[in-house]
Amino acid sequence: MKRIATRRTVLLLLLLLPAVLAVAPLRAQEPEMKRLELLDMPGKWWKNPRAVEALKLTPEQCDRIDSIFLEHRKSLIDLKARMEKQLIDFRALADQPDVKRDEALKMIDQISATRSEIARNPILRQLDIRDQLSPEQRSALKKMRREFRDELRQNPPRWRMEGGERGQRQRGDGPPPPPED
Repeated sequence: MKRIATRRTVLLLLLLLPAVLAVAPLRAQEPEMKRLELLDMPGKWWKNPRAVEALKLTPEQCDRIDSIFLEHRKSLIDLKARMEKQLIDFRALADQPDVKRDEALKMIDQISATRSEIARNPILRQLDIRDQLSPEQRSALKKMRREFRDELRQNPPRWRMEGGERGQRQRGDGPPPPPED
């Protein structure tokens, strides 16, 4: 009887794990989180000469921003590796014939916490970068961001206009196909 209950627990936990893992990314997409994207610009905008000139960034600011970006990138890599290890451990636990419910729930909580840290990383990076800018530079950067988004809306990338995916060849790209005989 105990084996049946244990197997039910394992099955329940295996069914719940995808739901738990799916919740954190969805929360990161909620409107409240989107509003926190204070300075989100594509790429390393602080290395763009026009941005540096428009914002009047000093070389020291650029170096500090680059350092912040690098540290957050490393942290994100570590967090993703930690989550992979946690998932491996959870799968090993779930494969055991007798799984203790408390132990499994504890592992699910750890996985959820790591997923949450992964979702927080880009927001913390933006806040740390924001702290390196003066109020005037922040305003100018927000204006640049609005202009960039407006430009994207008016002139969407070609792959978007044609309904394709990134990296996918579209009509009109490259040389025409050879004539059919």
